[in-house]
Amino acid sequence: MSKWSYEDVQFMGYGGNQLPVDQIEQVKSAMEQRDNPIEAMLCLDREFDQLPFLDSNIDYFMDSGVYEEALVDIYVCLRMPCKAWAIETWEYFFSMADEEKLMMARNIPFSPASPTFNIYRGCIQDGIRAISWTMDEKKASWFASIYEKNLAENTGVYEFTVSLDQVAFCANDREEFEVVLNPCTGILDAIEQEAQLIK
Repeated sequence: MSKWSYEDVQFMGYGGNQLPVDQIEQVKSAMEQRDNPIEAMLCLDREFDQLPFLDSNIDYFMDSGVYEEALVDIYVCLRMPCKAWAIETWEYFFSMADEEKLMMARNIPFSPASPTFNIYRGCIQDGIRAISWTMDEKKASWFASIYEKNLAENTGVYEFTVSLDQVAFCANDREEFEVVLNPCTGILDAIEQEAQLIK
């Protein structure tokens, strides 16, 4: 991993704006202490600034071999990643990732036993066109109950059969047995046509 310098770094955040001075100083401090650009990225606001920082310094993250790890870190740390950033934005970033590195970015304690397996999503009817699902039907039911409590209409648990080559990565950081689908595969259209309401 090559050492990066201040001259190489674009201190850009949300909306293409320059980061505040105090955040720039935090990033510089992290750069001085470690060569890993992820350490610098983690100094920034996870909701607004980490993804733009990754984007504006994408070549360095890739040259350092940590682009995929950084992308997964950003995704799993967001409370609602596809509310914070549009699916099209995630598709853009996933399209540049090495698929094998992306899948290996997390040491998953659960792994499907076959090339195709069922995933679940608890949501309102309009929420099935999404890339975050779970392998745990009970967890999906829990999400559905939250939506039902707040919205009280068109809420249910959906089941979809997916293949491993349609998966971007799996993670359990939030103890949700999460399966994040790769929108570059055209999976969202298939979901709309084939996902089954089971509860």
